[in-house]
Amino acid sequence: MTNNAMVRKLKAGKPVFGTFVKVNEPRLIECFGHAGFDYVIFDAEHGTYTFHELENMIRAADISGMSSVVRVPDCTEYSVLHALDVGAGAVQIPSLRDAEVAGYGASFSKYYPLGRRGMCTDQRANDYGFGSNKEYFSYANENTLFIAQVETVEMVDHIEELCSIDRVDALFIGPGDLSQAMGHPGEVRCKEVMDAIKHVTRVGLEHKKIVGTIVFNPDEFAKFIEMGMLYMSISTDMSIFKKALKDIATSFDKYR
Repeated sequence: MTNNAMVRKLKAGKPVFGTFVKVNEPRLIECFGHAGFDYVIFDAEHGTYTFHELENMIRAADISGMSSVVRVPDCTEYSVLHALDVGAGAVQIPSLRDAEVAGYGASFSKYYPLGRRGMCTDQRANDYGFGSNKEYFSYANENTLFIAQVETVEMVDHIEELCSIDRVDALFIGPGDLSQAMGHPGEVRCKEVMDAIKHVTRVGLEHKKIVGTIVFNPDEFAKFIEMGMLYMSISTDMSIFKKALKDIATSFDKYR
């Protein structure tokens, strides 16, 4: 069954830390796990993964003790169902502008009686049917997260409506797209954007939702965790690799 380490920590009120991944290389995913990351977000919105490739990447995360989130390209039954069936513990939905759309997608993330996820008992998420199907359905409903990204003005304006949907388990505030939507592209820490982030966080916590965001500097973790956020992401795989490579390459300069 899916790795629920991240879910257990979140339900215990503990922060979790991960990153976005676009590279299709299972060995690198294992390295993130061995390094101490709690989870990775496989980016099928901006990345080029097939579901077959995602299954192998999720398997690598499982091997190294990490939980897996798939940022699907859209809020459709097809995307939500396939991401969960190949073994992801959570789906993350980008570019939402309508709470009704979020509710529609969320309904496919849970089995009866919580939702209407398509029933399949011999896929990877259920260990190919070797265990108890009844236990699996209960486990999946308890340990699968539906994460709505809040990165548009529409979702900020209708955050109460979004948070009223029981099957939406968590909110992920995307500061980059939100800054663009608010007319301040790239100014992710300007007052208007930060006020929106604080508002979404407050409403989310009032509705008992898990809230998270992305930072690009680990020094920023503290202020967002102090707001009550627990689902913390730092940077992306390519940004992490770029920094590591540039730091090493800089050491060459004195010999050139």
